[in-house]
Amino acid sequence: MKTKILIITLLLFTSCCKKHNVTEVVIEPDPVNKVLILQIDYTTNKLIGGRELSFEKQTSTFTLVAKKQPPSDFGFVKLYYMELNELIFYGTEVFMGKGKIIFPDSFSPPDHFETSASINTPFPSGGLEVIEGSNYETTKPWEAVKHLTLVKKYMQLNPKQKVKLLYYNPVAGLDAMKWGQWIIILKN
Repeated sequence: MKTKILIITLLLFTSCCKKHNVTEVVIEPDPVNKVLILQIDYTTNKLIGGRELSFEKQTSTFTLVAKKQPPSDFGFVKLYYMELNELIFYGTEVFMGKGKIIFPDSFSPPDHFETSASINTPFPSGGLEVIEGSNYETTKPWEAVKHLTLVKKYMQLNPKQKVKLLYYNPVAGLDAMKWGQWIIILKN
C-alpha cells in the first residue's frame, strides 16, 4: 500500500512539474517609464536615428498632444506626453529654408540599434496613430523598424499600444518632400 501511494504521489508530482514547465520567455515590465523615438527618411524609408527618453513617473496611458504653428515664415511642431506634461519632440519648420529638430537634442545613429533578420515584429495590432495629417502610407515606415531588437521589446512590453506616427518636414515650400521624416514613437 505504501508503494502505491508513493508511486501515485510521484506521478502527480511529475505531472504537475510538466504542466508548469514553461519554455516561453517572459519579458518583465521595465521599472522605468520609457518612450522610444525613431526617425525614418520619408523618401527612402530608412532609419536615420533614434532616441530613448526615460521618465521617473509611470503612467497607465500614453497620450500625445500636438501643438503646431504652420510656417508662414517660421513654424514648429511640438509633441507633449500629456499625462506627464513633458515635451518629447520639438521641430521647427521654415518656409523656403530648413528648420531642425530642437528636442530631443541628439539622436543615436542607425548602427547604434541592434537588428536581426530573424526579428520581424508584426505591424502593431493597435495600428499606427497618425498625429498630424492623414492619407499617409503607414506600413512603409514600419518596414524600416520592424527588425530592431528594441522595437520588438517595446511591442512585447506593450503589445496593444497604438504606435504614434508623425510626418515631420523641416522645410515648407518647393522641394519639401525630400527633407521629410517619419517620427515613430513607442511606449514601453
